[in-house]
Amino acid sequence: MATEVTYTVTTDDGVRIAVHPLGGSGPPLLMVHATGLCGQVFEPVARLLGERFGCVASDQRGHGQSGRPAGGDYSWSGFALDVLAVVDGLKLEGPKLEGPKLEGPVLEGPVLEGPNLERPVALGHSSGATALVLAELARPGTFGGLWCYEPALFGVHDNARLADQARGLAAGARRRREVFGSRRDARERWAAKAPFSSFAPAALDAYVDGGLEDLPDGWVRLRCRPEDEARIYEAGGGHDAWDRLGQVTCPMTVAWGKLSTTFGPEQAQAVAARLPHGGVEAMAGLGHFGPLEDPALVAEALARDLGRHVGRDLGGVERR
Repeated sequence: MATEVTYTVTTDDGVRIAVHPLGGSGPPLLMVHATGLCGQVFEPVARLLGERFGCVASDQRGHGQSGRPAGGDYSWSGFALDVLAVVDGLKLEGPKLEGPKLEGPVLEGPVLEGPNLERPVALGHSSGATALVLAELARPGTFGGLWCYEPALFGVHDNARLADQARGLAAGARRRREVFGSRRDARERWAAKAPFSSFAPAALDAYVDGGLEDLPDGWVRLRCRPEDEARIYEAGGGHDAWDRLGQVTCPMTVAWGKLSTTFGPEQAQAVAARLPHGGVEAMAGLGHFGPLEDPALVAEALARDLGRHVGRDLGGVERR
């Protein structure tokens, strides 16, 4: 069941961003989802990490319980503002995960228990990974390390192919069914077809809980509207992260799924080669939605890789 405790922060351009504390008492780990999803899909990964990190997931603008930008402007620079608002509003670098921009239900004690003095580390998936990179570029030194699964980062040599891909993704998004008779109805439909059929059951459950809103007539509706999702894809080529990868000074691992048809070893190597402290990690048996397909495998990689960046041995992850 998706977490019921949600906080909000406000970005510099006035968008309210929902934040979900997912548990743990270790160094702060921010999780940022891909287009069309929501932060709560990372609940299975966070649960498997246990106390190794203090996990927090955000809903990017236009997704989950977050607000929508004025005028439907989905320039990807806005997603970087979302990330920075979470870091600032929750004071991820301070002794408690709380701050003056924080709004929402009141809990006894901080959202993350224990000291959180390190710079946060972060997991990003696809466009969420790009948002992390853009945030780090906007404010160098924000993160102590990034683990980016199939980041949407491409050079100018890919412009024509990416334009075609964006048109296809946008068209597909606009065809998405927006309203369902119930959450059960939505889950049954999604579980029967790709890409949702590849999700671990717990990840799909979290998406059903967090990605749908209740309507007065008892039906449910996608929180990420198909038109908004389409506009996000159409705006995907408008950032300069590729050209500025050399300015990302924190360690960054570029991970990809060996079964993915979206990202491959050549792209992973090309991104990592432009980074001052870049590395690659191939994930066996995973496709483009790897963090949601095998949360245990991804949790193991995070404990190993990001644990190095916070200077502690976080040990292995028990599969459940």
